[in-house]
Amino acid sequence: MGQEQDRGRTVSDADRRVAALIEETLGPPGRMVARSKSRYRECHRDHAVVFNARLYVERPSPPPRVNWAGDLDLTIDEPLLAELAARLGATLHVLVTTASRTRRSSGRETAAFVGARRPFPPNRPNG
Repeated sequence: MGQEQDRGRTVSDADRRVAALIEETLGPPGRMVARSKSRYRECHRDHAVVFNARLYVERPSPPPRVNWAGDLDLTIDEPLLAELAARLGATLHVLVTTASRTRRSSGRETAAFVGARRPFPPNRPNG
């Protein structure tokens, strides 16, 4: 009860709630901040941008699962991520695509958090 199959994996009501909150906050998976990534970087040189980012919500039991994927401009989106972490009551991890692929393929933990940014904990003070 409260679970269904989606692409061969079980999706619980809690997973659907998390997905809905993420989409409400960040937009749909696959979000692009611009059509041209190089042009966006040129125009926003002082921004911390992560194209094709993977967002993981820390779970009490493994395995980790990508909860959202898309482009993030952390300069703009960081307050949204902090708010989302607070609403979920969970720590969020943002990884670059290559780091998440390395983690999955090698089977070992990586500390490849974007630009040495720490995770977004749920009780992070504002400001």
